[in-house]
Amino acid sequence: WILPFTWPAAASMTAVFLAISVPLSIIIYFMTEVLHIKTSAIPKLRCFDRKTKIILLDRTFKHIEELKPNDILVDGSIVTAKIKVMAKELDMYNLNGIIISESHIVKYNNKWIYVREHPDADRVYNYTEPYLYCINTSTKTIDINDILFTDWDETYGDSLEFLMNYFSIKKTEHISKIVDYGFHKEIKIKTKNGEKTIDKIFIGEVLSTGGIVYGIVELTDNLGNEKLLNLLVSNETFEIDNIVHFDYNNNIDSIL
Repeated sequence: WILPFTWPAAASMTAVFLAISVPLSIIIYFMTEVLHIKTSAIPKLRCFDRKTKIILLDRTFKHIEELKPNDILVDGSIVTAKIKVMAKELDMYNLNGIIISESHIVKYNNKWIYVREHPDADRVYNYTEPYLYCINTSTKTIDINDILFTDWDETYGDSLEFLMNYFSIKKTEHISKIVDYGFHKEIKIKTKNGEKTIDKIFIGEVLSTGGIVYGIVELTDNLGNEKLLNLLVSNETFEIDNIVHFDYNNNIDSIL
């Protein structure tokens, strides 16, 4: 478009560009906002600021970063896993004093919506914390100051009903017992630079599969006795003893 004699060619190329880009933009929006299909290596995370206060059953509180699997929350739900993830490039909001990422799901007027769509949510600028935290619970929800959020798995409505029908269960507490699993802290994970035990893996580390670790998951065995660990990886895979395993998210994603 700079030189007049190239305008006819520029016009035709612009028309081609628009013909491709506009439908593609519509498709991407539909995939991400309607179908919830990931279009980037590291998904939009659904997490809270580390100092978010969570009330326990005995009316004391812990910051979410201090929670442990098997802690019992004020509504009687049990923490089944705690997740720590990178906070890089996420838009954060303040919802009635709760600092939370934009795409977390919250209940408002009996409907599940994104936090960024909540009328009381205000954008937080210049957020500098490197990590965010979330939990999975036996009820698949998190009650904070009488505001109801989904837990990390973000299963609600039709997806939660499908999951329970899939496993022929009637209580949400059984979901974690069926799909959650982790590894002993001394299990060795293959990284780009050699092997190391899973408890030494750090967020941001590049694994042998080419994926980047963007989250660490802490959980326990089904008896609640032994601490176990799992990973969240950008390409959803990691390697143990030359065997490729899917990451923690795949436990449910592979079904839904």
